[in-house]
Formats: sequence, structure tokens, C-alpha cells
Amino acid sequence: QHQQAMSKASPTIPFEQWRESCMQQNDLSGEAKALREDAKSVFGMLFSATKIMDRNGNTVMETKSSHNELLAQLIKELDPCFSKECIHVNRVWALNCLDGAVEGCETLSFPIFKLLGTFLLSYCSPLEEEADFSEDTEEIVRDAAVSCLKSLIETPVEENDTVLTNAEVIQQRVTFAQTGVTNRCASDDDSPEDFDDQGYSLKSSADFRGGLSLLPRSRRSLCFSLIRATVDGIGTIQLDGPVEDDDLCALLSDFTKFATNCLHGESDPRCLMQLLAMLNALLSIFLPFFNSRKDTFPTIAIFDAVAPYYPIQFTPPPNNKYGITRSGLQQALMGILTTNSFDSKGDRESMLNLACGVVLERLIPSSDNAPTDEEKLETIEDLILLLRDQCYLLSPESMRELSNALMAAHSEGSSGVAFGKSGPQKSIADACRTLVSMVAAELEVSDLWEIFVQEPIQNDAPILATSPQSTKGRNTIAYFACLAASGGHRSLKFTFEQCMPQLIIALKEDGDEDKISAAALGIGAYFSSYQVAVERSGGKLCLNPHPLQPYSAAVLDILADLFASKMQQPSIIAIYQAVVSLTMVTPKGILEDKDYQIITKFLEDSCSLVIKPKCDKDNDGLRQKAAQSLGAMIGIANQVGSSSLLKTEERICDLINNNILSVVMKSAIEASTTSDAELGIVSIAYACDGSEKVAKKVVNELMGILFEKLKSGEHQDVLRIAKAVGIILKEGGKNAKISFHSAEVDPVDIIKIVGHWDDNLIQGLMKAGMSLLQLPQSEQELEEQTTATYYGHKVMSHFLHAYDDPLPDVRIQTLFDFVCHVLPPLSDWQTVQLGICLPLFARILQHNNLSENMTTKLNGMMEPLADLAIKEQTNTKTRGAAASSMFWIIYRHQSETNEDCMSNTALQESIFPEIMNRFDRLNEVQAETSKEKVEDLKNSLNLLAVVGSAAACRGHPSSTKMSNDIATFLIELALQGKSTISLSHSKVPSTEPASIIKKASQLAAASAYSTMISCEYGSPFWRQRILHLALKAMQAAMAESYVDYFNCLGKLSLATHIAIKAKPSILPASSTSMLSKTLAKGMILLFKKDAGDRVEFSPETVDMYALQELILVAQIRLITFFPKEMGHFLDIMVPIALRILSQQKSIGLMILALQLLHTICNKIVNEQDLIQFKTAVESILGDLSDHPSSLFRQMVVGTRNIWS
Repeated sequence: QHQQAMSKASPTIPFEQWRESCMQQNDLSGEAKALREDAKSVFGMLFSATKIMDRNGNTVMETKSSHNELLAQLIKELDPCFSKECIHVNRVWALNCLDGAVEGCETLSFPIFKLLGTFLLSYCSPLEEEADFSEDTEEIVRDAAVSCLKSLIETPVEENDTVLTNAEVIQQRVTFAQTGVTNRCASDDDSPEDFDDQGYSLKSSADFRGGLSLLPRSRRSLCFSLIRATVDGIGTIQLDGPVEDDDLCALLSDFTKFATNCLHGESDPRCLMQLLAMLNALLSIFLPFFNSRKDTFPTIAIFDAVAPYYPIQFTPPPNNKYGITRSGLQQALMGILTTNSFDSKGDRESMLNLACGVVLERLIPSSDNAPTDEEKLETIEDLILLLRDQCYLLSPESMRELSNALMAAHSEGSSGVAFGKSGPQKSIADACRTLVSMVAAELEVSDLWEIFVQEPIQNDAPILATSPQSTKGRNTIAYFACLAASGGHRSLKFTFEQCMPQLIIALKEDGDEDKISAAALGIGAYFSSYQVAVERSGGKLCLNPHPLQPYSAAVLDILADLFASKMQQPSIIAIYQAVVSLTMVTPKGILEDKDYQIITKFLEDSCSLVIKPKCDKDNDGLRQKAAQSLGAMIGIANQVGSSSLLKTEERICDLINNNILSVVMKSAIEASTTSDAELGIVSIAYACDGSEKVAKKVVNELMGILFEKLKSGEHQDVLRIAKAVGIILKEGGKNAKISFHSAEVDPVDIIKIVGHWDDNLIQGLMKAGMSLLQLPQSEQELEEQTTATYYGHKVMSHFLHAYDDPLPDVRIQTLFDFVCHVLPPLSDWQTVQLGICLPLFARILQHNNLSENMTTKLNGMMEPLADLAIKEQTNTKTRGAAASSMFWIIYRHQSETNEDCMSNTALQESIFPEIMNRFDRLNEVQAETSKEKVEDLKNSLNLLAVVGSAAACRGHPSSTKMSNDIATFLIELALQGKSTISLSHSKVPSTEPASIIKKASQLAAASAYSTMISCEYGSPFWRQRILHLALKAMQAAMAESYVDYFNCLGKLSLATHIAIKAKPSILPASSTSMLSKTLAKGMILLFKKDAGDRVEFSPETVDMYALQELILVAQIRLITFFPKEMGHFLDIMVPIALRILSQQKSIGLMILALQLLHTICNKIVNEQDLIQFKTAVESILGDLSDHPSSLFRQMVVGTRNIWS
């Protein structure tokens, strides 16, 4: 059957046609790749080798692959293309044909594999000059040969009856790859004597690097892909056991060195990424071959190749079309450095020790090459990645270097935080502490523990007794606390034994409050570290004898005496924190009755500090700390699984739950003022965060009280209780939110009470239809609705924190059903109810996935929501919530199969017609009433922008068209005062060119466009698209005459908003130039003395100060990112900034003018450009040095100093 198939298949293979196609080519303009794909397709359909076996494993029938015979036939058929009579172009086509055929083969026999590989090597070398000889054609032939060789090496070699070992196949692959790369790197200057008669280079493999460096990037990449193909091909081999072949290991070792040699000197990020990925693959595939010969693997060669690239120094270009990033390169590099399977304990030349050394060099280098804070932080993160689960393999010397470096880095970071340098310094300190704890935990049973933990503590512990308040003392306390918190019993016990006695000595120091405070804080830190160690150990920490037993009672006794003394408040707060830490972590059984009496009094005193009226401002810090700490202790006393005496000691637990919790709750609810209640509320919030049990009790009680007070009309306490719920939801963590959504009182119940919900009235409205809406409202009813709206919005605003996460389905359904009942509203009270619930509804749409049934109903909500959002009569907060709801419906809750965007109906029936009506009303109104109408137009255009941004975020074709139309409409309206785009059946807006209203509508449209591109949701590409539309339209507007352009506020406003909102990286150079010119002309237009003669301004329609502030902000931003381009306009910007400062009309404009001058001096590189302005700047700034505002005076001094 196989032979019949062969006989039928062979005549259909177009070998002769392919050969003729190759022979007829005389240039490289043809599609050689198309021929390659044809050959690949044909050979991909041929038969593979098959073997049929019976149940006993005996071969019953076996067929050979048709690939081998037909590939041999193709080679023979294409032989004329490689004769001397042919030109290089013919060879390129023939090699592409062979490449496709090899790619299509599933397997090849070893003889064919070897024969074809040897043939291809000869064409990887420099070629003899032919009739069509040119350097380009020769290089293309060699490239085609390398590509075909790559496909060959990737193809598996089939098994046969002959004895063929893995070593033979691997050797042939490696030989082909090394020789192929070496030959391809050879130049025409190499003599024929450098190659044998089979195309193999006679030079050393190390000689190829010079030629490799001369190849262009694309050809180097092709060579690297040949090496990667070899690695992947070897990866297909299944090892049955340990490799005992010394020659094979030596071969792979040599090939690894050959591959790493390619990395030396490589600077192109694309090739570097390719090589790093290849080395990562090589390590994972080759290492199993060396399991029994670990010492022969060339670890040092790999390290020497990659070490110079650490750390990666690469900044991607603005248009990063290849997707190469610094983080990607760094990750690939660290993947190599963290491969240490063969590292032996203590081996200084292991990959781990070598890598650790090069990373540490970056952390603390020489003083003339100090790293930045960001570099230090990245280095520590690299150390965490490098050392995780491998610390014990470091040599003693490397471990000591690591310990010293981390202590120094931690000290520097902690000192920076102490002196107010937050941000990176704090991150460095935190990262150091994480790494220190990780290393200490992993070394718990290692000899290296003595170097990393024991030695530093023994050396520096004495400072805790002599000067814990010093910078070094505080840093030492924090560092040792990290060691104690590692989770190992050995580190915890040793730290307490060495450090706690020293701190107790300092604690007894009479008269030195700074030392006592520092010692108290240190004791608190060590008690807290015990709890962290317990958690990190997963309950495996040895607690017999208990590590705290020798210290808790003694420390508590001393701290209690100090707390009762007359010390300054900072010292008392430090002592208080230490007592809290001790009380929270100390378990039952290691204290005596007198100690429990101290703790009882301490808890009662804490409660008194929280609940007493706010009168002593000097005590505020202690009271705030007491509120937080008391809440945390209440939480622990109710925490499931807590071992603290607060939970396990019955008398303490009863005191907290039966007395203190009730007293604090009562204080929070019944306090006469909000400020008196605030500390109690904070305390309750912290208790909720610590215990789900407390959270359920508290939230349920507060929601019940709130409901009853609203029901009875006692509005005087409603806002205070609602604020208490809001603070608890904000500070009480997930426990508070979960309890809120499972409370007996649903927020919808509160909305119904506030909004006078009446089931009978609702049914009557449904039956009577619109007739009931015709009844006039009484003044009393209007007042009631105003009050209900006020209280409703205030109360719901405190609930919003609970809606920032996904909700239980039942709560979603309840609120959704309520919105369905009142949308569209059929009465004024329903409008009130809807306005109160819409902010919660918008949050639900933002953070939750809705059921299919709910999603179906959303389409019908769009038009009534649009009516609410655009009507002038609607409450401002309700309008905002309705617009937000529309945004999330359009963006998140449309099916991908929905071909029509949900925004269409709302735009056509509500939004766009209302915009047209407002244009008409603007043209009709008198000047004195135009300001209100302009504001109405601005609001409607902003709503249009919200809908447009939502449609753009969605990304569906129908939504994309809608967003483009809306953006174009706003852009045209801003630039021309009219638009050709109609978003409904209504007419498009048009205003008279010279009208005051035109300027107002242009400014409103530009502001709305800014609202649209300010949206941060969805893909960034839609913002680029919308920005391109505006820039293109502005470029066209530049063709207008100077006078018309000069007087167009819309164009200036649009340019201003784009300069402020657009990301600098996506602005092309031509657009940057256009924006800078536009803004320079705009400054003349808005600030020159004679500007009023050219432009007609109306205060009712144009807010000049707002526009002037915007253009100054835009100038500052452009100078920051494009100083070279903006440097051409210094003669405009500096004089105008000085005029603003000298006129002193607006403090806002003056501050921006100062910032502009400061930015100009900072960013303009050429000082010669600034010299002409220096005298005037210093003179005017000198006159402002006595300005009444201290903040402004500081800014003046700073700006004057930088110009001096």
C-alpha cells in the first residue's frame, strides 16, 4: 500500500517545475519565499515512517518515510542550479526551495541529514566570483544556506535498524551549527586553504568573533538562530539515565563556550534578547547531560559572557515596535544568573557566588560611582530573586560581604526615612528587611547562620544599652528585629537573649527621655517581631520554653512605672506602644496576677483616653494612638485562633467584650459632637479590621440605629452616624465591608425611607400613568424633597467605600431591581429616590459583572439615564452619577456580539437634540443671561465626551466609529465653531463667525475634548487614535491666514488641552512644533497689552483667567518635555511671565509665572539663551521678596536662586 501511494504521489510533485522556476530567475525581485512555502506544503503532506507491532512487541509491518527518497530526488533535480553555469540568484531560489522542503519533513534519515548539511556548509562560506557576482548577492546566498541549515538542524533524525547513538546525532548537529556560524562569519579575505574540501573551516572556533561583529544585525541574528535551533534540537532527545560519555560532555561543553562567545560585545537589544533567551534554553536543556560530571560544565564561561551586561542599561525608543524592554532583558539575564543547579556548598567559583558578587558591587560601589535610590532598590530585588532557597550555597566570604552590604544599605535607607526622605528610601529599607528575614530563615540550620545572624548581633548589641536613640542605634534595632522576625527559633531566641537585656538597661536610665523612648520603641519592635516569626514559621516555632517568658513580666513592670510618670508626650507614646505590643503578643501562662492587674488598668486607661471629650490638645497624639491600639486589642480579643492573653485570659477578655467595647460604642454613637465621637469610631474601625465577629456586631447595630432615626425623622444625628459607618468601612478592612453587605438593613431600605417610598403610591402611579404628574407641588413638599435629596446624598456618600469591590449577588439584585422600579421616574419623589441610589448603582456597574438578564435590561436604561444627565433641573450629583452609570454600561456591559453600540439611542434621542436646542437658545439670549446658557452647553458637551470615551474604551467596531464621530464633532466645533458631523437626525450646529457665542462654544468643545482624552480606562491605543484626529485637524487649520488664526480662541484652547493631557511619548515631532508655535502665539493673544484691541472678550461667555492659567500650565509642561523646541520662544515667554509678576493681578497667575521661569531656567541647556533676561528676572523677583504670602516668598527666593 505504501509503494502504491508512493507511485501515485511522486508524479504529482512538481520538482521539474521548481527547478525551471529557479533556473529562469535573473534577479532577486521574485518571490523566492513563495516557492519555499510551496515546497513546505508539498513535503508536509508526505508519508512519515511507520511501524506496526503486535501485542508481544514484535514488528509486523514497517514502512520507510517518503521524505528521504523524495528529498534526495529534489537535491538531484536542483543540482543544475548550483553548477558553474548558473548565477547566484538561481542558487538563492534553489536554497529557498530546499529550505521549504526540509521544513515540511517530519523526520529525516541520518545519511540524508549528514549529506545535506555538508552540502549547505559549503554555501555558508565565501563564494567564488560568478557572472552576476556582487557582494549583496553573495551575502544573500550565504544567508539562504544558513537558513536552510537551521531548518535541517531543527528536524528530528528518525530511528532505524542501524546502531545510531544520541551522541552521534548531537555531535553532527553541534558540528553543523559551529561550522555554519564560523563559515558565515568568514570574509572574502580568508584564503581557500582555510576550508577543507567539505566546507569545514580549518580555523579555530574562537576566530569567528571578529567576522561576527562585522555582520549587520539581521545576519548576526540568523547565526544566533542557528545556534538556538541546535539547542532546541538537542532538547528533543530523551535521556534514559545519567550520561557517562566523557566525549559527549566535552562536546557540549565546547559548544556552550562557543555559544557564549557570541555574546561578547553584542550591543543591539534585539540580538541581546535573542542570545539571552538562547542561553536560558541551553542551560535548561544541557544541564541534565552533566549530572554525573558537574565540574566539567563551563559555568565561568557563561558568567564571564553575561556579567558585563549587569545591570541592563537600555531605554526603549518611543516607538518600540519590536517590544524589547529593559525589564524583559533584565529578566532574561537574571534567569541565567539564577541557574545554579551545579553549585556546590562554599564553592567561590559557583554561579551563585559569582553572581552575588557582581550584584553586590552595584549595591555599594566606590564613592565616585554611587548608585541612585532606584538602582539600589532594583539591586536588592535582584538579590532576593538570586538567593531565594539558595543562601546556604554561598561561601563564607560571600555571606560576610552580603551581611555587611545589607547592613549598610538598610542603615542608609532607614536614616533617609528618619530625615524625611520618603519614597525610594523607605522602599530600600523595606526591601532590605524582607531580604534579611528571608536569608536568616533559610540559614537557620546552616553554619553560615553564625556569620549572618550571630556575628552582627554580638558586635552591635552593646549599642542598644549605651545609645539606642542614636541613628545607628535605631537602625540596629530595626535590623535585628528583622532577624528575630525571620521565623526561625534560633534567630528569635538569640536576638532576644542578646538585645533585650541591653534595652532594659537603657529603659532604666533616669532623666534621659530620648534614650528611654528609643529603648521602649525597640522593645515594642522585638515583641512584635515575635508575632511575625510565629506567623512565618507556620506554627512550627518552638515555644517550650517560651521565648518571651524571661522578659514579659520584667519589662511590663518597668513600662507601667514609666507610663505613670510625668514624662513628655513623645516619650509616653513610645512607652504606650511598647505596652500595647507586649500585651498583644504575650500568651496566657507566663504572667502573674499582679501583671494582669497592670494590664487591666492599662486597658481601662486606654478606654478613658478614647472616650473623654476633646479638650486637651497637647494630648491629641496619645489619644489618637490609644484609639488605634485599643481597637486593635479589641479585635485580637475576638479573633479566631489568637493565642494572645487578650483572647485566652478570661478576665481580660470579659473586660474587653463586656465593658470596654460597649463603652466605646456608646461614646461613638452618643457623643455630643462629631470630634468627640471620632476617636471612638476610629477605635471601633480598627477592632472591625481585626475581627469579623466585632465587625458584624458593630455594623449591624449602626445600620439599625441609622434606619430607625431616619424612620422617626431624627435627622440631627443621622449624618454623624452615617459618617461613623463611612469611617468604619474605610478603615475597617474587608471585615467591615463584608458585614455591611450582610447586615439586616440594606442600603436600599434607607433609600426608601429617605425618599418616602410608598408601595401603594407606586402601584397607583403605574395604573394612573402620567396623570398624577400634572398635580402641582406644594411648598412643603418641595422643601421635603430638597431635604430628602440632601440627606440621601450625604448618607450614601459614606457608603461608597463598600462598593469598591465585587458585591454579593443578592445585594446587586436588590439595588438593580430598585433602579428598574424608579427609572424612568414617574414622580418627583421617584426622581429623589433615583438620585440617591444612582451613585451606588454606578459603583456596582464599575466593579461587578451582571447576570445576562440584568445586562439585557441595561439597554432600556440608557435613554432615561441620558435625560437625567443632561437636564438642567437635575441635581448636580445626580447628573454626575447618571453620566457615570452610562459610561460603565457602554464600556463594561455590552456583549461582544452586540453590533450596535448602546450609546446610539441615547445620543440620537436625547443628548444630541438637546445640544442643538442649547445652541439655538444661546443665539437667542441676551448677554446678561448668556453665562448660565454657556454653562448648560458645556455640561451637555462634557456628557457627550463621557459617552465618546466609554465607546472608545469598549473597542468594538461600532463603538469605535461612534467615538471617532464624537471626537471629530468636538474637534471641528472647537476649531471652527461648527461641525459637519451629525450624531442624530437633527441639524448640525453652526454659529455666526463673528459672534461672542462662537468663542464660548469653541472653548466648551475644547474642554469637552480634553475630558474625553483624560479617560484612563481601556487600551491606550484609542487615545492615540483620538489624539491623531485632533492633531491632523489642527495641522489643516494652520493653513488659514495669520489674522483669522490669531483671533481663534478655540484653536488655542484645543492646543492647550492637548499639550496638558497628551503623553509626550506619543507626540510626533511635527505636532510638538505646531503646539509650541500655537501656544507662543496664544501667549501674545492673551497677555499682550494690545490684545484687547484685536479680540472681543465677554466675561459672560469667556473665563479669561482660566484660559490664561491653562496656557501657562501647557507651556510649563511642554518646556519640561521638549526644552529644545520651546527654547525658540523664550523672547515671548520670559517677558510675559515678568509682566504677570509685575502687574500682580492674580496670585494664581503669579504662581504659574514663577513656575514657568523656574522650569525655563532648569530645562534650557544653553545658558547663553538666558543671559539676556537675567537682569530683568532678578530685578522683578527682588521687588516681590516682601510679598505678604510666605509660601509665595519662598517660591520667589527659590526661583531667584536658580536664575542667579
